[in-house]
Amino acid sequence: MKLRPLGECVLVRLDDGEDDSRTRGGLIRVLPRMFRKGVVVSTGFGYWLPSVREGHDVHYFMDARPGDRVCFPAGVMDTSQGKAMWHKMPDGHVLIHERDILFIIEEGDPTVELV
Repeated sequence: MKLRPLGECVLVRLDDGEDDSRTRGGLIRVLPRMFRKGVVVSTGFGYWLPSVREGHDVHYFMDARPGDRVCFPAGVMDTSQGKAMWHKMPDGHVLIHERDILFIIEEGDPTVELV
């Protein structure tokens, strides 16, 4: 199946190298992970916003590009829309909005922890 996101949607392949059940120290994780990482597979064309100064709509391109590693909250997959689309998506893929992406990982492997 070939998917092409529309508007400001982003198709992300989740990182499968992460183990949800244990921490690096070997402790069993009780709480669900709050952030997920993945690689952008494809993006939509962007979005249009009205501009008062110019008097017409302005097109904004997407910041995320295919191949970028991104981090986003795990909760965006648990919405009613996310659960409705989950069984229609290819294995290990999720469709999210670009505004839900927290940051793009340029190099290394950051760990995101709540203090």
